[in-house]
Amino acid sequence: RPAPSRAMSDLSTIEGCGATAEDLTHTTETAAARRAAGVEAARAAIAAFLRSTEVYEVIPDSSKVVVFDVNIPVRLAFYALVEHEIKSAPIWDAEVQNHVGMFTVSDFIDVVRYLHRNRLGVDDFAALDIRSWLEIKAQARGVPTARELTLPTSGERIRSPSGLVCIPPTATLYDAAYMLCAYGIHRLPVVDADQQCVLSICAHIHVLQYLVQHFRGRRSLFEQRLCDLELGTFADVATVGTTTTLLEVMEIMAQRHVSAVPVVDGEGRVLDVYCRSYVILMARDRSPLTQLQTPVGEILTDWKRECEGASGLYTCTKEDKLDVIFEKFAAAKVHRLVCVDSEQRCVGIVSLTDLLSYFLDECRGQQPWLPGTVVAGAGAGGGLGLGLGLGLG
Repeated sequence: RPAPSRAMSDLSTIEGCGATAEDLTHTTETAAARRAAGVEAARAAIAAFLRSTEVYEVIPDSSKVVVFDVNIPVRLAFYALVEHEIKSAPIWDAEVQNHVGMFTVSDFIDVVRYLHRNRLGVDDFAALDIRSWLEIKAQARGVPTARELTLPTSGERIRSPSGLVCIPPTATLYDAAYMLCAYGIHRLPVVDADQQCVLSICAHIHVLQYLVQHFRGRRSLFEQRLCDLELGTFADVATVGTTTTLLEVMEIMAQRHVSAVPVVDGEGRVLDVYCRSYVILMARDRSPLTQLQTPVGEILTDWKRECEGASGLYTCTKEDKLDVIFEKFAAAKVHRLVCVDSEQRCVGIVSLTDLLSYFLDECRGQQPWLPGTVVAGAGAGGGLGLGLGLGLG
C-alpha cells in the first residue's frame, strides 16, 4: 500500500485536531506552493544545463551540409532537397562572398502559392532561380525590418536583417534554443565565422534529444503533467478534413504560421496530420500546380505509399507527464504532437517550440518574431502573404 503524500498527511493531522476551514485552506495552499517550487526548481536545473553546454556538443561527428548557390534554379533546388533527404540548405552568394539565407520546404509552399495567385505556369517555374525568388520575397515584405537579439548567456548582440540567421559553435545550447524560439524558425545554421563555413544545422529536436540523453535517469525533474504546465495551443486549433484541397491546406499553414495541420473526420477524431515537409513530393512533378486541387486525403495516401506506411501523426494527452512528452518527441523526431482526448478528438497541439520556450526565461509567454518580418530566415514556421502581382525579375 503506498504511503500517503505529505499533503494528505498534513490534512489528516489537521482534521484529527478539529481543524477549521481556514486551516485546511492554508495547508492546501502550502502544498500547492511546494509543488510550484518543485516545478520551478526543475525548470531552473534544465535552464542551467543549457547555459553550461556549447552548441559544439550537438554537432554530429560525421555529417554533411548541402549548400545551394544563389544562382541555381529553384526547381533544381527542390530536387536537391528531395534527393539529399533534407528540409533546408544554406544559400551562398559568390558576389558578396557570404551566406545570404536558407532555402527550405517553406519556400516551395510559397513558390507554388505565388505561381498560382499570379496565374504563372510551368515555364515561369523553370525560369525562376533562387536569387530572383529572394528578390520577390524582399519586395513582398517591403523594407526589411531588422531585429537585434542579445544572446542571454554571452551578452553578444546578433543582428540578421538580410543575411543568414546563424549561431557560432561556441555559443550555448540556451542561446541556440533562444534564437530558434525568438525568430520562430526550425533550423539554425552553426557557422564558423572565420572560415565562413556552415558546420552543421541545429534544430529543436537536437537540443531536446541531448536533454533526454543527459536527464533520462532524473525523471523527478519531469513529473509535471502537460495540463499543469500550460504548454501548447489548446484554443482555435486549425484542422482540416480529408476532402480539403492541398491549396486550402497550404493557405491555412501560411496564414496560421504553422508547420502541420491535423486531418480529422466528421466527429473531430484525428485520422492523420499533413506536415509541411510533405510538399517535397510535388518537387518531382514538372508542373506542381496540377496537384493543388487534390484532396489532402489522397496526398497522405500517396505519402504513405512512398514512405512504406510511415505517418507523421504522433499523439499525446493533457495528462501525460513531461518525461513522457520528452521521450515521444525524441523517438518520433517530429516538431509537434497532436493532443487528443479519450475519443481521439483533437484538443490541441504541442510543439518543440512550446517545450523549449518553457525552459527559457526570455521566451516564456512570448510570441516568436514571425517570418513576415524576417528576411532570409532559416525555415520559419509559416509562409509569406504573397500574391502581389510581382514579376519574376
